[in-house]
Amino acid sequence: MKSGSQLAWEITASMRSLMRRLAAFTSPELFSDGERAAAEDLIQACTLVHGWIMTSYLRGGLDRRRSAPIDEMQEALLRAALGVEEGGEEEEEGGEARTDAAEPAPAPSPYLWISAMAVGVSQRLPGLTDQERIAMDDLLTTGGPA
Repeated sequence: MKSGSQLAWEITASMRSLMRRLAAFTSPELFSDGERAAAEDLIQACTLVHGWIMTSYLRGGLDRRRSAPIDEMQEALLRAALGVEEGGEEEEEGGEARTDAAEPAPAPSPYLWISAMAVGVSQRLPGLTDQERIAMDDLLTTGGPA
C-alpha cells in the first residue's frame, strides 16, 4: 500500500509540474495566441490523463462515477493533445482525423496518452526551446526531472 501511494503521488506531481511548465513556458510576451491555446489544450489533456490513471486505470476498469464511455474520453484526450477539432480537421495543417464508429477504439494505456501528449508538445508548440521540450518530455517519460 505504501509503495502504491508513493507511485500515485509521483504521477500526480509529474502531471502537476508538466501543467505548470506548459503555463510558464508559454508566456504572452513570447508566444502567439495560437500556441498559448495549444498549451491550454495540452493542460486539459494532462487533467484527462491524470484523472483516467487515478480512477479507471489503477482500479482495473471503468470508473463507475464517469458518465462518458472510455471511447469518448479517449477521443477527447487525443483531440486536446494533438489539436484536432471536432469536425476532423487539424488546427494548422488541415489533416483529417479518422473516426470510424464501426471499429472500437484500441484499449487505452498510459503509454498511448503520454505519447500523444509528447507529440502534441513537440508539434503544437514550435516556439519552445530544445531545453524546454526536453524538460517537459522528461516529466512525461520518467515521472520527474532527472
